[in-house]
Formats: sequence, C-alpha cells, structure tokens
Amino acid sequence: MDPANDDLRDEVTCPVCLEIPRSGGLLPCPNSHLICVDCFDRLRRRKVCPECRAAYVVPQGMTKPRPSPLADKLLDQMTFQCRLVIFAY
Repeated sequence: MDPANDDLRDEVTCPVCLEIPRSGGLLPCPNSHLICVDCFDRLRRRKVCPECRAAYVVPQGMTKPRPSPLADKLLDQMTFQCRLVIFAY
C-alpha cells in the first residue's frame, strides 16, 4: 500500500465510527475535525470533540456538520472497500 494514501485515510477517518465517510463535514471544534454525517447527531449532545477533546458549542439550528468542499473532494477520490467483503466466499 502507498504510505501517502494511508496517511490520507487516517486524516479522513471518522474518529467515532472509524470508517471513511461517504460524506462528511466539520465539527464546530477549534480544530474543525472531520466527522461523518451519521455520527454528528450523536456528538451534538456531547459537545466535546472526539479527536482533540476540545469543548465546542453547536450553533442553534445546526443539524449536520459544516460542509467542507476540500473534505468532499478528498472523499470523492477515496476508494471504499465493501463492508460485506468479510462474508465473501
């Protein structure tokens, strides 16, 4: 495997579910960490970033992570392995 690709995977992996998100966004933490849309709802109540442990405030009415065009572009370039591959014969 390509080490540069592995580093990129580490950067875009959701720190909650440890999956590479198909779509994601940025948490309102001071470091704007990437998180998948599915995990954002669970974290809205905690208000602590799972990556840097910084406290953050979710703006009223924010129901999904802030969009990140750069993250979306990176995620579009990623290859995804089927989650069911472990059941293949």
